[in-house]
Amino acid sequence: MKPILSQRCAVLAVWLLLAAFSFGAISLHYTGSHKEFDNCGGKTPGGTWVKDISKIAVNNQPDWLISTLMDSFWDPYNPVDSWTFEKGDELYGDLYVSHYVAYDDHEGSDCWHGAQMSCYYDRVFTDPENLDWVQIFVASYPREPYPPGTPIVDPIDGEGKDDKPFYFTEDDIRSKFYYGTPPADMLIFGDTPGAAHLEVKPFTVDVSFYLFLTSWETADPTHLYIHDGIYWGYDGYCAVPAPGAFVLVNIGLYAVYSLRRRLMR
Repeated sequence: MKPILSQRCAVLAVWLLLAAFSFGAISLHYTGSHKEFDNCGGKTPGGTWVKDISKIAVNNQPDWLISTLMDSFWDPYNPVDSWTFEKGDELYGDLYVSHYVAYDDHEGSDCWHGAQMSCYYDRVFTDPENLDWVQIFVASYPREPYPPGTPIVDPIDGEGKDDKPFYFTEDDIRSKFYYGTPPADMLIFGDTPGAAHLEVKPFTVDVSFYLFLTSWETADPTHLYIHDGIYWGYDGYCAVPAPGAFVLVNIGLYAVYSLRRRLMR
């Protein structure tokens, strides 16, 4: 019989190991560049803010997340080849936000509001073999054929959606989306969204992003498991001076001059 103290130590070690894997979700870390606000340096007062980044554990995923993915990639005329989705297990690696910067730039008479975001995921041995990124965004501007406020799988092409739900395509050179030097052997992500308007017009914009890790089994690559993720985004405005105050007008169909999605450096 083992000594009682040794038995207790063994039980404690097992309990600590289980506890380490029971408090949910990835660990989120902030490193590198961070700029919360960029002031508008043009003719009108204003600026752009990045939203606070927060973790989204599997159990706290938005109710519309899976339905948005299903609706975007389900073909009722060809269900066998359609993509399907469900909530996956929690992941326990570390997600590092290495670059998160608000920008408010000018190009001629146009004013650009947006954000630069890069991050990477450091996997652990319990992670699925196949792992990648899926992102959904919700914007206050319309994107044909979607009205403002519609959750959209990112990226979308000119016909309304990409042919796969992953953020990166097979042709993407991922390092070109990442600010700085990508760490070796890490699952990297980078995005530079933005919206522009004529600076002489009042303008507001609000864009939110839901970035998730997703996995699949090699034998069934079109059925994805959606794991933990993060929430990020940006808000921006330009005001037109009025007597005693600034007048802000919500964004409308006429206001957006141009859009940037997934800009490569």
